Amino acid sequence: MEVIVEKNPEVLEALIKVTVNEADYQEKFDKKLKEYAKKAFVKGFRQGKVPPMVIKKLYGKAIKVEEINQIAVEALYKYIQDEKLQVFGSPMLATEKMEKIDWDFQKDIDFVYEVGLQPEVSFDFSSDFTTKEYEIAISDKDVNNFIQNSTERFASYEDKEEIELITDVWGRFSPTSEEVLFLDDKEFTAGKEFFGMIDVDTLSETHQALFLGKKIDDSITFDLRTVFPTDEALASFLRYGVEEVKNIKGEITYKITAITTRTMPELDTDLFTKILGNKVQIESVDDFKTEIKAILQKRYTIAARLETLFNFINQLDAKTEINFPNTFLRKWLTSQNEKQTLTEEAFDNFMKSLHTQMAIDKVSQNNEITVSQEDLLDYAKEVEILNLFAMGFLQGINDEGMLSLFAERHFKESEENEQTLASFERNIRAYKLFDLVREKITVEKVILSGEELDKLVRE
Repeated sequence: MEVIVEKNPEVLEALIKVTVNEADYQEKFDKKLKEYAKKAFVKGFRQGKVPPMVIKKLYGKAIKVEEINQIAVEALYKYIQDEKLQVFGSPMLATEKMEKIDWDFQKDIDFVYEVGLQPEVSFDFSSDFTTKEYEIAISDKDVNNFIQNSTERFASYEDKEEIELITDVWGRFSPTSEEVLFLDDKEFTAGKEFFGMIDVDTLSETHQALFLGKKIDDSITFDLRTVFPTDEALASFLRYGVEEVKNIKGEITYKITAITTRTMPELDTDLFTKILGNKVQIESVDDFKTEIKAILQKRYTIAARLETLFNFINQLDAKTEINFPNTFLRKWLTSQNEKQTLTEEAFDNFMKSLHTQMAIDKVSQNNEITVSQEDLLDYAKEVEILNLFAMGFLQGINDEGMLSLFAERHFKESEENEQTLASFERNIRAYKLFDLVREKITVEKVILSGEELDKLVRE
C-alpha cells in the first residue's frame, strides 16, 4: 500500500494517489470467494458445493472490484486522519487523472482522489472591531401589551346581525387592480382571494362609517392605504407581519362573512391560571404583572443575546478574509445532486454560508474555544424557552423538568438533529469568542424595551 499526496496550495486543492497492491487485497478476496461459495445458488450444483473456480468465474471480478475499492477508500481516509488534513466535503475520484484499470489481469491498482483543502484563517481583534451588545429593560408597555394579547386568546365571541362600533368584522376580499404585488409567497392581484379582520372601533370615524350598519354578505370597496394608513394597521387587518405588507396597496372589494362582538375576560385568578398554569399561585393583578414581567425579561434576554451574537458574527464574517477551493467545491456540490443543476445563485448562497461557518470555526479554534455537552444542553433549553413563549405555553418556561425534556429531543440520533446541534455548537463558539475578546474590541451597549427589540428583529 502506498499513498502519495500532491498539493496545489494556490487553489487549495490536492491529489491523493492510493496504490493498492495484490498483497493488500488477496487474502480478503480469497475469504470473500469462500463466503460466496457457501451461499451461492448455481444451477447444477448444490448450495455450498459450488467449486471455487466456478465462483471465481461468475463473481470474482465483482468481488475484486468491491474489495479493492473498499481498501483504497479506507486507506485514503486513514491518511487524511493521520496527516490531519483539513478538507471540505468528501474526496472525489479523479478518473480523468487515472489510467484505465484492467480488472481481469492488473494486480496493482492506482486510484487518484481529488480533495479541497481548508485554508488557514487568522484574525486579530482590536478596538477597530465594533459590535453592538443588546440589553433588555422590560417596560410597563411591554407587560400591558402582552397581557392584552394573552387575554384576547380567552375572549368570548357573540354573533351579530349587523356591524356596530364594538364589533369585529371577518371577511374575504380580492384586490381590484391587475397590478401584481406579493404577500408572502402569494400573488396579491385581481382574482386572488384573501382573508381580513377589522376591529371597527380602531378605525377613524370617517372610515367607521363605511362599515357601520352593514350585514353579512354585504360588500364594501375601499382603498387599503386610506383605511389602514400604517404598516402596523394593515398588518393587523391581513394578519401578517409588518415587513410582509410594506409593498401591499391598492383598492379591494371586501365581502363580510361574519360579525361578532368580543368580551374580554376579567383579570382574575381563573385567567391567571389559564395563562401561567397551576404551579404558579397568583392572587392579585400586581403579582400577575410581576410574574409576566419576569417571564418577558427571561425571554427577551435570550433574544437580545441572540441579536448580540448575530451582530458579532456579521462583523466577524465581514472582516475575515478567507480563500476557498472554488473549483473543487463547485464540482463537489454538483456531484451531490447530479439530477439538479447547480445555479450560480445556489452556489453563491452556499459560499456565503460556508464563509460564515469558517470564520467562526477557525477563529474560535485558534482561540482554543471548546463546547461541552452541558453547553449544548443549556443552549437547547434557551431555544425551547423561545419556542414555548411563541406557542403561549408560559408554564413550561420555568419548569426545569419540562425544559430538559424538550431540549433532549435535539440529541436523538437523526440527520436533522445532527445539523441542528452543529448550528448550536457554532453559535456557542461565537458566544464564547465574543466574551473572550470583548475587552479588546469596541462594544456599543444598546438598551431596548421588548417592543423595540421586536421592531429591530423585524427590520
